[in-house]
Amino acid sequence: MKLVQETKICHLGGAGRFEYVVTSLPDGSDNWLVRVRGERPSQVTEVTEEELVEYANCRGEIEAVKRYINKFGPPLLIEQEGEEFFYAETLGRWRASQIHFQEIWDRILGIEIRNAYTTKGLGKYFPELWKPREPLKAVQAEGEFQVSGGGLIFQAKTHYMALVIKMLAVSVAGKLRKCSNPGCSNTPYFIAEHGKVQYCCQECGAWGQRKAKLKYWREKKQVGRTESKPESVQTQGHSADKNKRRGRKNVTEKAR
Repeated sequence: MKLVQETKICHLGGAGRFEYVVTSLPDGSDNWLVRVRGERPSQVTEVTEEELVEYANCRGEIEAVKRYINKFGPPLLIEQEGEEFFYAETLGRWRASQIHFQEIWDRILGIEIRNAYTTKGLGKYFPELWKPREPLKAVQAEGEFQVSGGGLIFQAKTHYMALVIKMLAVSVAGKLRKCSNPGCSNTPYFIAEHGKVQYCCQECGAWGQRKAKLKYWREKKQVGRTESKPESVQTQGHSADKNKRRGRKNVTEKAR
């Protein structure tokens, strides 16, 4: 008899019919402020694996952000009475939250953290902070456990917190991945169907095969050079002995 069921990770919110008001900000040509209004989400929604992947890989264009919110709801609801908008975000804050989410993903995997902050900002002066280390095994989030329909759910205080807890839960199953192609522009953060998958798509998998073949031929070429070197030295030695014997013969003939 199975007594313990898998805990569902949920949050208050989700998809809905939203209206967007987008404003350009003067401090950057590609910066924007997006505000969302409409029917405020009030349902309890479970976080899915698909949502983790889409949030981690969501592009910074406003249309991509709107697609994510339409599908899964805003990462944070504003708790203000009489406020016309229940969510507001700038491009800068959206990117900062997303990069933080990606860093947690990397730390759970125990791999090196590489992003704009670590390679171009102050992070490049403190490389020891971003090197691979022991996988992260604990995260913090506010919320409460509830019994619903005979099962147990954890309702996180915010949508974002629910995403982080769900990420940790997926890592327990050994399915959390980051594409092994460092130049991946598809979905570098992904969830594997089985344990041996290391690339997010066929394109990156083909890149991995080319890299493996190149490594194989380089190693084979190096082994060939190593094996031929003693033979070459031995040949040179025989040639030297032969020339020496010829010299002695010539000297003997002249003496005669």
